[in-house]
Amino acid sequence: MWQANRAALSSTRAWESIRLRLRKDNATVLSSAELDAILAQIMTLPMPPVRLRTDEVGSTLMALAQVLPPKSELLVSEFTSVVRHCCKDKLVLTADHLHVLVPFFLAARSHCPSWYAEQILTTLSVLLADNAPAAAAAFADSIYVAATPHLSPSSADVGARYAATTCMAHLVAVADAPPPYFADLWKQIMDNFKQQTRQLHVDGPRVVWTTNRTHYKSCLASLQCLLRLMELDTAASSSGASPRCGLSLSTTAMVVGRVPLIDSDSDCSSKHPSQRGIGLAARLRLEVVRALEVVLHAFPHLITPTLAQYLPDTTTPCLVLYNGHPSVLTLAVVDPYDQVRLKTLHWLDMLLPLVNVKATLSQNFKHASTAFTTTGGALLQMVHQVHVMLLHTVQHEHDAAVLVQAIKVI
Repeated sequence: MWQANRAALSSTRAWESIRLRLRKDNATVLSSAELDAILAQIMTLPMPPVRLRTDEVGSTLMALAQVLPPKSELLVSEFTSVVRHCCKDKLVLTADHLHVLVPFFLAARSHCPSWYAEQILTTLSVLLADNAPAAAAAFADSIYVAATPHLSPSSADVGARYAATTCMAHLVAVADAPPPYFADLWKQIMDNFKQQTRQLHVDGPRVVWTTNRTHYKSCLASLQCLLRLMELDTAASSSGASPRCGLSLSTTAMVVGRVPLIDSDSDCSSKHPSQRGIGLAARLRLEVVRALEVVLHAFPHLITPTLAQYLPDTTTPCLVLYNGHPSVLTLAVVDPYDQVRLKTLHWLDMLLPLVNVKATLSQNFKHASTAFTTTGGALLQMVHQVHVMLLHTVQHEHDAAVLVQAIKVI
């Protein structure tokens, strides 16, 4: 205990000594080389205890932002590295800290050349990850203005586009109502999402990461942003979100059909934690099913008449969807991530009562001399394929939670 307190005191003194050098009366005489040396020194300092991290680290970062020139590309670049280093562990900042740091990075974005955009926006997204509620009220509009040029699908800087999308995803995640720029943001993110899903088509079954991981992360960030915007719009208006949701459904179905299902792509608790990219595609599929769940809850009429979009054309032992149409049932059978299988079964549990199978089939049986209607045929196909999928799950599922959910659906 004594040694731990001594180490904490030593760390606190090191951070305090840096702030003393950065006081306003000293900052005017510090050269660029001295400021660069201070930034390099911070990279070597141990983090103070969690209870002191906001005061010590946050105050030091604020002091640096007050003296560093946002037009100096070298110092801005070094400062972004320092901020990301300090935010490796959770760093909660006060409103005073954010009112200095966020304007600094926005100013740096406007002054520095375009090739610094990814670095600056990535650092801003790191700050927002733990501090979005405190920053959103004052800076949401300003951040959107700074991010807008990089949200365009025509932007060649994929990294900056991903960073800008992540910034907006953090902001809309804490919003209570649709932002004033809702329509423009939806269009930009939706266009990005469509483009990003098309970039996944080169992936194939049993082929690991034939696509750059940035595509997966960008697609995931876009979908998370769209999902939250969908929830906000649904809460604000009972009709305005319907056309937008319809556009997103076809794209999410495309994701289900194009993301490879591979054994190494499960979750972070995999037996092979060193595997490159573990969890990205699995998280993407989980977000897809979450999006379908949100739409089904708010607008069931967008899904129930188009069941064929979520069912395979032919029934195979594993309901494999490759070289065929996307199928949500495939996720419940062969997805290696148990949370995706569980979420898919939960979605089916929500869907079946809304379909009203008994009433539709009874109407068809009253007119037995005529062929089944399109709706009746789709329902029969759905009942058959869901039944096959559930029997397969009960026989082969090894996860208890997924098995219980499958029995509930039955």
